[in-house]
Amino acid sequence: MRLRKIVKVVIPFLLLVGCLFYYIHYSWSPNKLKLERFAAGETTSWRRISNDVFLYSAFIEDRLEGERAYVKVIGLKRISAKTPPPTVQDISKVTDVADINSKYYCKLFYTVDGRMVGIKSDNITYFVFEEGVKVYAGVFYKCYFKSIPIIPDSLSVALYPQNVHKYPDKLIQVRRVRRGKPTDVSICVRPLFGPMDDLVKLAQFIAYYEALGVSHFTFYDLSISPSIRDFLQRIEKADLMLWNLPTGNTSELWDFGTLTALHDCVYRSQGYVAVVDIDEFIVPSQHSSLTHLVTDSVYQSKDQFIFHNVFFCDEFCPRVVEKVRPRSPGRDKSWFRPPGPSSGFPIFSCNQRTKRIWGIHDRAKYIVKASRAVTLGHHYVTSTVDPGVPNYSERTLYVPPTLALLNHYRECRPISTKRNPVYNRTRIPDMQIMEYKTAVESTEAFRLYSALL
Repeated sequence: MRLRKIVKVVIPFLLLVGCLFYYIHYSWSPNKLKLERFAAGETTSWRRISNDVFLYSAFIEDRLEGERAYVKVIGLKRISAKTPPPTVQDISKVTDVADINSKYYCKLFYTVDGRMVGIKSDNITYFVFEEGVKVYAGVFYKCYFKSIPIIPDSLSVALYPQNVHKYPDKLIQVRRVRRGKPTDVSICVRPLFGPMDDLVKLAQFIAYYEALGVSHFTFYDLSISPSIRDFLQRIEKADLMLWNLPTGNTSELWDFGTLTALHDCVYRSQGYVAVVDIDEFIVPSQHSSLTHLVTDSVYQSKDQFIFHNVFFCDEFCPRVVEKVRPRSPGRDKSWFRPPGPSSGFPIFSCNQRTKRIWGIHDRAKYIVKASRAVTLGHHYVTSTVDPGVPNYSERTLYVPPTLALLNHYRECRPISTKRNPVYNRTRIPDMQIMEYKTAVESTEAFRLYSALL
């Protein structure tokens, strides 16, 4: 009789303990699985935290002298309607530390012996790096922790609204290791939109820079055609990142969030990174490749190279194209090529440019050493790991036109100036890019492009 009473008490107790164990263990399982997927390289995409905050990627920031290491999360933030849109000069001052701390906190996750451990942040701030603001602006969320575990490739971070019960863990992998070698040159391109469906334009861009020694390309897919996606997926040196802008209205962001994408790209990279658009071509005059240019011992103290822009206007070199049906049935038919197989890419048939060479901060583009860059602009780096070096000038090479130029192939009619329209300016011949034609037509990208037509 006494044994039965004991059994009646013990069995419910054991069942309660078992249920409790099951709840604790499996309530963490989704997070654990998410963490494992991110560590294995799950596709990066935008995550909504609230109507005001969206996140894309995260990195360890431990390069800044005098500042403790923190987790830097790249994202977007709604700018308060009470605050007028700032100018480029004072945009970095748009901060509201007290407000962000009262509304959100970060949590860092890692695994120890198969068990997930979470650390709550002791402080969170943000920094606006955008050059122009609409409803949202690109920002760094800076999450500070008492310590950051030295566990490579197994850290994740999440941002939570304060005082929200059982908010889902929207984990983002925290990256430590940059991609590539210290002497590599890679390329970051603004998000492709339109939808982008010009195969010639994209193929000549990749083939040209591949010929000049570029080891890796990063593109962001905002809106591209199926044929362009198919082509990029065949390029081993290219990454195509999903750019699923979360606001639902691209007009609420300046330039489709381009600077946010460029920050993400440069932070993923090691070595040197060229920030250019797909109609811009850096053309060296005294070096056989971009790698030789940036690693030249004469410039070993330089971390940024800024190139003067010149226009090769469509009005100077009309581009005659014809639609071509791809060989594979059912594929998107909006592919283009110059007439005739011997014509090559359009950049090799346009040899007239404006005589005027644009100023170094006016439509220029740049190559930067990724490990030194902190904040970026469209035309030059805006801050580095050396806070005492104003505007990066001491470590910047303003590349003389005799050393290299930035050839810009586009329609010039929409470009306004105080004097004559650009396409009415004095023009001169420029054949320097022809030096690379043979090398371009020997690249894997060119062979793939030719085989698909």
